[in-house]
Amino acid sequence: MTMRMLKSYGGFYEGQVVTLSGPEETRLIGLGYAAAYLGEGDIVAASRALIIGDIEDVIPCVSASPIVITIPSDATLGASGQATVAIYQGGTGAASFAAGAGVTLRNTAPTPAQYKTHGVMRVGANEWAYIV
Repeated sequence: MTMRMLKSYGGFYEGQVVTLSGPEETRLIGLGYAAAYLGEGDIVAASRALIIGDIEDVIPCVSASPIVITIPSDATLGASGQATVAIYQGGTGAASFAAGAGVTLRNTAPTPAQYKTHGVMRVGANEWAYIV
């Protein structure tokens, strides 16, 4: 599995993208040192949860159907400190964010429109706010 390191550990540094398998992969995820990583710039064509690899990136959403990026709790996401993420609506389907269980999303969501970009910023524990 390709993962992004959340903390420095065993020769890996925070933010590094690594590919591991077997017990080492399981151990690093279980200890909270790594999380699944889809890759920067991967085009999203269906709704999904925000992942740690999305942080400080723009998620290109391209679909004729609506796409919702759900923000999970800090514990699930592995987020701490300040973080931002944006979505780009490349298709005609609306691209938006939604708060997952235990998460608060503040401010008014911008009106989705094709070729528009908007984002969210982590402003506290399990608390995010729209930025435009």
